[in-house]
Amino acid sequence: MACPTRCRWCGARQEELELPDRVDVLVSEWMGHFLLSEGMLESVLDARDRLLKPGGLMLPSRCHLYLAALNDPGELRKVVIWARVYMH
Repeated sequence: MACPTRCRWCGARQEELELPDRVDVLVSEWMGHFLLSEGMLESVLDARDRLLKPGGLMLPSRCHLYLAALNDPGELRKVVIWARVYMH
């Protein structure tokens, strides 16, 4: 069985990308910090719906977020990133 090898790099914003055919595999780094903060989920879902063939593969196709609760007021004051996570 012959399997053609063809890979094309499309370094463009997916919203501006127009392809002649749908693709077999869609690779994108969309997760950002804690899988949430870059707001790319809507864009990657749009790319999936517009560009990926039925039965095509998205990479990464899933992710896991693990959390652990803790309480330490002294340490909490040191973690200033949480105070400005959504500030731009």
